[in-house]
Amino acid sequence: MVNGEHPWKRAVLTGFIAGFIGQAILRLIDLLILKLAG
Repeated sequence: MVNGEHPWKRAVLTGFIAGFIGQAILRLIDLLILKLAG
């Protein structure tokens, strides 16, 4: 761990990345459902 680094920064970054990936996965699932239903 780098000296002076704040743990909450890493937690916020991890949460942001996880949320971004989650949104992308949900969007892909929606596209697949639309293709299958269409």
